[in-house]
Amino acid sequence: MRAGPLSDPKVIGILNSSFVPVFATNEDYEAAGKAPPAEKAERARIYGTFIARRMGAGDVHIYIVTGEGQPVQSLEVAKATQPGVLYDYLQGVAARLSVQPGPPAMMPRPQMVPPRADPDSMVFHTVARGSNQGSWREFPGENWTVLRPAEWSLLLPHSLAAPGDTWEADATVARKLLTNFYPQTEDTRDADRNQIEEASLRMKAVTMTEGGLRVRIEGSLRMRRRGSPGKGPYSPLSADVLGFMDISADNSKVRRFNLTTWKATYGEEEFGVALRYLPPEGLELLRR
Repeated sequence: MRAGPLSDPKVIGILNSSFVPVFATNEDYEAAGKAPPAEKAERARIYGTFIARRMGAGDVHIYIVTGEGQPVQSLEVAKATQPGVLYDYLQGVAARLSVQPGPPAMMPRPQMVPPRADPDSMVFHTVARGSNQGSWREFPGENWTVLRPAEWSLLLPHSLAAPGDTWEADATVARKLLTNFYPQTEDTRDADRNQIEEASLRMKAVTMTEGGLRVRIEGSLRMRRRGSPGKGPYSPLSADVLGFMDISADNSKVRRFNLTTWKATYGEEEFGVALRYLPPEGLELLRR
């Protein structure tokens, strides 16, 4: 949908002027999901009403309701992705309900925003993209990783380092930073379905910089991953990564940290990933 009708300016225009778009993640509305109980009950009521009235329903579906939550019409996503279908459908619903266009009920804002974290934690932004064609590859995948001080300190040398010194990051921290190094797949749950065989980050102090030490990073990731949760084969994934970090002169703080793949495959598809540390001031800019 994002790569098809929801990228069409005409569809965006009519949604913003005549509807209040809402999307719901199924995982949040399960028994153990994080949605509030009242929202779970209302969503279940709407879903049940569409079924009871035989108006069409499904896990991947578009539902249109009135402001009071009463069902109006539904549409299968498989049909909505066909050229022109969603726009014509929305026009028809708006005309049927005599909707008067107006300004957006809520102004657009980023959906992938940095998580809240303690000031002394490190927040990393990961962007991944496969090389195949089609809607799955029209937009990159994004993830956020937070390392607490007890974790990011394990990226640092065990003692004061000088150019030429080498060490290896803690295996648990390396796995946490590299676990999102895969191209876009069907991710409907937060549960980890990676079968990691190797995840390592090897550090080498290269040169002294103004106020600190620059460190070269080389890494490897070998794992197997399903393309969809609960079904399909576990395809092999191999990624070699390269990057750098700048640490303070006393080797106690990480000032900069960037990683990228220089060779990576998932099954037979090549892909690329980039990860970077965002300091607190950068995070606040993205939250605005």
